[in-house]
Amino acid sequence: MNIKTLSLLCIIVLSLTSICHAQSVLSFTESKYNFGKIPEEGGKVKKVFSFRNAGDQFISISNVKTSCGCTVPSWPQGAIAPGDTGSIEVTYNPMYRTGLFEKTATLLLSDETEYPLTIMGEVTPREKGLDDFYPFAQGNLWFKQSTLIPNSFYSYHDTLFTVENSVYNASTGPIEIDWNQCVLPEFMQIDTQGRQIIPAGDSLQFSVKYDVRLRNEWGAVSDTFQIYTNDVEVPVKTLRVVTIIQERFNAEESHPKVKLDNTEIYMGELSPGIRKKTSIELHNGGNRILHIRKVISSYSDLSIDYPKDGILPGESASLEISLKTPISGGPLLRRFALITNDPKHSELHIIIQADILHEPSK
Repeated sequence: MNIKTLSLLCIIVLSLTSICHAQSVLSFTESKYNFGKIPEEGGKVKKVFSFRNAGDQFISISNVKTSCGCTVPSWPQGAIAPGDTGSIEVTYNPMYRTGLFEKTATLLLSDETEYPLTIMGEVTPREKGLDDFYPFAQGNLWFKQSTLIPNSFYSYHDTLFTVENSVYNASTGPIEIDWNQCVLPEFMQIDTQGRQIIPAGDSLQFSVKYDVRLRNEWGAVSDTFQIYTNDVEVPVKTLRVVTIIQERFNAEESHPKVKLDNTEIYMGELSPGIRKKTSIELHNGGNRILHIRKVISSYSDLSIDYPKDGILPGESASLEISLKTPISGGPLLRRFALITNDPKHSELHIIIQADILHEPSK
């Protein structure tokens, strides 16, 4: 071995030694804990994991990530000196989570070193009450659901679906529902099997039929309706039907293929309170007419105009965007989505950005 090779090896060894020497080291008294059996109704349980900084460097915990929203960690802020001790508290909420569980809380140190902590146990179920089966109370009537959703949440534009619901009378006397006052749009119907009076302590089953074909809409929809009763507490009950209406595509058929020249547009520095326009080029590279079914935008200062008759195969058209800039300065970010009949791009998201100038002080 020559001198150059030996010198190189020494440098590598010294570098590795330095890296290992600088690495953060936390020494835990335990990294796993089993709660055993805990009752569902017993409230949140906590475990404190104690540690010591066993390294020779100051360290800090930058974050603790958990595997579930039911697990909440807390940790010391600031730097931890060599030899100092600390603790991580992990809280678990067993409510509505019966059965065996195993959750992790992973510490991320400032040098990106990770330390996983694990809690486990078994949640024993509580005795169920009426409020578990009818959790949505509106006055003396408790509903099994207040938001009615089809089984798959999604529904095709050329179908209809039925959602079931039930309501319980929690009062001491009968409650009458006047179904005749329930005004529904043409695409919704309620089937009550002819019942209007619910005796005290009894329930009533009903269903809502939803004709997506008559709804004539695309994407996420929410339709609210009201039920009129003689309940002295809350006479009018409000329910809603929610679904996402999507296109039905046949894999054996040819389809349009949408191409955009850009999905992120920077409109530059703009003065406040003006109308600024821009556009995006849409191209149809498929074999069928490309249709934009809907533009989804929650911004009143943003308007989008698109070819309503569609874009023929091989042709292009412009998506015209008009922005009314706010009167306050600063960075601006707007998002909107296009629902198309291209099965591979049935929903396209577009971002608009700009910097709004501040008005000079007078």
